[in-house]
Amino acid sequence: LTEGKGLGYMALEADTGILAGVFLVTFPGTDPENLGYDAGLAEEELSFAAHMDSAAILPEYRGNGLQYRLMQQAEKDLKAMGFQYLLCTVHPQNRFSRNNVLRQGYQVVATKEKYGGYIRDILMKRIG
Repeated sequence: LTEGKGLGYMALEADTGILAGVFLVTFPGTDPENLGYDAGLAEEELSFAAHMDSAAILPEYRGNGLQYRLMQQAEKDLKAMGFQYLLCTVHPQNRFSRNNVLRQGYQVVATKEKYGGYIRDILMKRIG
């Protein structure tokens, strides 16, 4: 984030300002880990791909739609920045995260081993 290769979002409890959750977006460019390769994007499209990378919501705040709201704000910002493809990974059996992402219009483009052998669905949404 300090190198300009991503964005960070925080969800704060309205009354107290306590941190309830965070969401990170990364800009992989042509790095070999860019999920755009897995999605079949052309080389010239990779710089327009952003990873909806990580969400962490404290247990006492789960069930309030924070991941969804954080992702929606990030999508709005990324579209304004000229990004065209949003990609993420989800464990196929993580029904809460998977349904959350599918509900936002992402589609599964591949299922494969990532991150040292862990099976993940790779999902993509075109916003451009």
